Amino acid sequence: MATIAPVNPVDTNSTLQIRLATSAVLAAPSVAGVIFLPTWGVALVWGSVLGLAAWEWGWLLGGTRRERSAYLAACALLTGLLLLLPAAVLALGLPLWALAAWSIWRFEQGGAAPSRSARLLFAAAALPLAAASLVTLHAQGGGGACLTLFTLVWTADSVAYLVGKHFGRQRLAPLVSPGKTREGTLAACLLAPPAALAMASALGVPVSGATTFLISLLPVVLFALVGDLYESLVKRVAGRKDSGVLLPGHGGALDRLDSLIAAAPAFCVLVPVVSPP
Repeated sequence: MATIAPVNPVDTNSTLQIRLATSAVLAAPSVAGVIFLPTWGVALVWGSVLGLAAWEWGWLLGGTRRERSAYLAACALLTGLLLLLPAAVLALGLPLWALAAWSIWRFEQGGAAPSRSARLLFAAAALPLAAASLVTLHAQGGGGACLTLFTLVWTADSVAYLVGKHFGRQRLAPLVSPGKTREGTLAACLLAPPAALAMASALGVPVSGATTFLISLLPVVLFALVGDLYESLVKRVAGRKDSGVLLPGHGGALDRLDSLIAAAPAFCVLVPVVSPP
C-alpha cells in the first residue's frame, strides 16, 4: 500500500492558518444568514453563492463568458423549477451522487474520466438540487437545521484535512486527490455526526432520536466526501489546482462548497429532522 510522504510542518501550519482565517470570515455571515434571514432571503443568498460556483464550474469546463452566462441562467431556472415541485424530488440527488462515486471509482481503476458534456449536465443538475435543498431545509427545519448540516460538513472537512495531514498514510483516491487519506475519512465519519448532534441539541432542533439521527448522518458524510472528490476529478481533467482564487487557502467558491453541494440533498432526504411547529 502506498504511503504519503511526511508534510513540511511549516508549510502545513501556514496553509492551515490561512484556511482557518478564511473559514472564520465565511462562517459568520453563513451562520447569521440562516438564523436571521427569512427563507426567501436565504434563497437569494445561497442562490447567488451557488451561482458563483456554477460560473466557476463553467470555467473549469473551458466555457466562454457567453457559454458560462447561459449555463448560469439554466441553473437558476432549474433551481426555481425544483422549488415549485414536491420536496421528494430532492431524492434525485442520491442516485446523481452515486453516479459521481462510480465515476470516481472508474477513473481510479484506469477508466476514462466523464466527458465534457457529462460534466456539464452533471453540474446543471447537482447545483440546482443543492440550492433547492438548502432552501427547503430552511423552510422546513429553520436556521437550526441548516446549521446542523453546516456543522456536519465543516467538521468532516476539517477533521479529514487535519487527520490526513498529520496521521494519514493510506491514500483514498490517489489519482483523483492524492491528499485524501483513509485515516482522515474514517476520522470524519466518526467525529462529524456527534458534532452535528451536539449542534442540533444546543439549538433545540427536534430530532427523532439520537441514535437514529447519528446513523442517518453517516451516509451524508460519505456524500460530502464524494462531492469533494468529484470536484477534484473535474479539476484534474481540466488541469487546474483550484476552481478560482476568490478564497485564500481554499481557492474558489466551488472549492469551499463542493462537499455541501453533495451533502445538502442527502441531508434533506435521509436525516430525520422534525419540522418546527
